Amino acid sequence: MGAAKLHYMDDKQKLDESRDVVMLVPIDNGATGVDWTQAKTLDITVDELEKEPGDNAQFANLPVAAAKAKNYALWNKAFVTWLFQTQKLDLFESQALGERSKPGESERDFRIRLQQTAREQRDNMAAALRQKYAPKMAALEERKRRAGLAAEQQKAQRNQSMMQTAVSVGAGLLSAFMGRKALSVTTMNKAATAARQAGRSWKESQDVEQASENVEQLAQQSAELEKQFDAELANQQSKMDPAAEQFNTVSVRLKKANIEVKLVALAWAPQSERAVLLNLQLASQTS
Repeated sequence: MGAAKLHYMDDKQKLDESRDVVMLVPIDNGATGVDWTQAKTLDITVDELEKEPGDNAQFANLPVAAAKAKNYALWNKAFVTWLFQTQKLDLFESQALGERSKPGESERDFRIRLQQTAREQRDNMAAALRQKYAPKMAALEERKRRAGLAAEQQKAQRNQSMMQTAVSVGAGLLSAFMGRKALSVTTMNKAATAARQAGRSWKESQDVEQASENVEQLAQQSAELEKQFDAELANQQSKMDPAAEQFNTVSVRLKKANIEVKLVALAWAPQSERAVLLNLQLASQTS
């Protein structure tokens, strides 16, 4: 039997974890006597070992290797080497959230714990993204405001020009109806003035149309920027889904200096008489 305290340390990850292990391995009469790769982990502590055998217990023959005291020092050394090579501490790692599981934490519990972390990071990401887009959105809103004011001014000028044109044309018609000469200089001047005002009215109508188009284009640009923001936010947040993320496995390895052997000693593993007979029958059939 081998018992040891394993101390896992990782300063970068702020990890400082200890665990006790108790292993049981059969002794045979081969060259090494003990092969720790065949060891089984026991869910007990050294303090729980019985000091005396049960009533009517019988003992199997002691393997020759187990009777040699020097072998225990060799098995102790081999035990440390085996622990160093095999007893790594595996942790789940979420690259999206930059978190690792706690020692002994199951994958399910790790995913549940990450839900709160994911919500907090999504909120922070949304705030940072809004800050990134804020100058562009503010500039577009200001351009929309100015374009809207310009459009309103153009409409007011157009309406005023159309009214002046109507008045000029009406005055010319009224003069004709009052019996003045149709081709008098005054009538011709009024007609020319009305024509010029009509031209300005047409131009200002075109200006109003152009101003309205500018407002509409800026509104479309603003909508496109909103869509771009929503798409980028959704893309970033989709990477922060603990329920769907494939975690990496990070292994924290032991240092030999952090392996404290508590015990390497001969131990008897109890078996029922029926199990012993069954094992003997199987062994004879195999041979």
